[in-house]
Amino acid sequence: MSSRIMQFNSAQEELDYYRAHAEDLELTLQDTRAALDEFQVSSRELEEELEKELQTTEKAYNDLKSRCEHFKRDADDWKSKYTESKHEQNIAMVQMQREIDILRATEDSFRKKVLELELDNDDLERTERAATSSLTDLEMKLNKAIERNVILENEIQTKDNLTEQTQRLKDELNEVNQELSVLRSQSAKQSEYIGELENKLENVEKKNRQQSQQMQQQQNRSPTPETAGNYYDPYSRTRSTRIPRTPTSGSLSSSSNPVKMVQEMVGRVRSLEARLQSCRSLVTPLLNPPPSYSSSNYIYNRDTHMSTSRPSSPDSMRSGSPMHFSNIKARRPSEYMKTSMDTSEE
Repeated sequence: MSSRIMQFNSAQEELDYYRAHAEDLELTLQDTRAALDEFQVSSRELEEELEKELQTTEKAYNDLKSRCEHFKRDADDWKSKYTESKHEQNIAMVQMQREIDILRATEDSFRKKVLELELDNDDLERTERAATSSLTDLEMKLNKAIERNVILENEIQTKDNLTEQTQRLKDELNEVNQELSVLRSQSAKQSEYIGELENKLENVEKKNRQQSQQMQQQQNRSPTPETAGNYYDPYSRTRSTRIPRTPTSGSLSSSSNPVKMVQEMVGRVRSLEARLQSCRSLVTPLLNPPPSYSSSNYIYNRDTHMSTSRPSSPDSMRSGSPMHFSNIKARRPSEYMKTSMDTSEE
């Protein structure tokens, strides 16, 4: 407005204009004063409020500042802790990295060892298979050796038993030989005595024959009988023949006991010879070497089959098998000889 140049036609207009303008200015002044008053009042209120807010903000600021300082201290603490933890973490990472490297190295070494162990395990399995096969072979050999030892022990036992029995049989054989020699000497004496008796009997028979011949000649020479004195008795021959034999009959009755004794001695000699033969049949297989286990089993099976099919014979007893000998062993040799002697005497 100041820059605008007012142009008036008259001073009155200019005065009116300025008067109106002054009134307007007064009104605006009053308005501005009123606004100023209101503004002052409001500014005072606002100032009070702002002061209050300032106080509250200052308190809050102080609180926040203290909290900020506290948080800073906490942050510093956490920062120091973080740095320490980071340092420790770095140290731990380094250690863990070292441990990882060591573990990797050990893992590699363990893998190598595992491979070596697998190879060794394969070798051990092969050796185990070989050992098991050799062990089975050794077990078979051991079983065979045990069987052989058992067979040999049985053979040794049987040999000992056979030696004992052979010794016993030899002793009995010696006794039998002694008895046989005694009986032979006695039988020789008895045979001499029997020979003498037989000679006597022959002489007596010759005499009887001569007398009978003489009687026959006399009867042939004499005529037919006519008288009682010349009567022929048919029994006279028998009486005449019996008359001279009366002493011989007595001698025979007296010599009947020695004859029986001789017969008994002969029977005993025969029984002793049978016993001697049986002893020889028992001793001869004992002097032979013991048969093997297989042959003994074969002979045992054959003999058991034959013994069940037919009765035992002396030839089968002389076969020389251990089982025959064990069958004979069931009866004592002396008893066997006694039974054989009894049968021979009967």
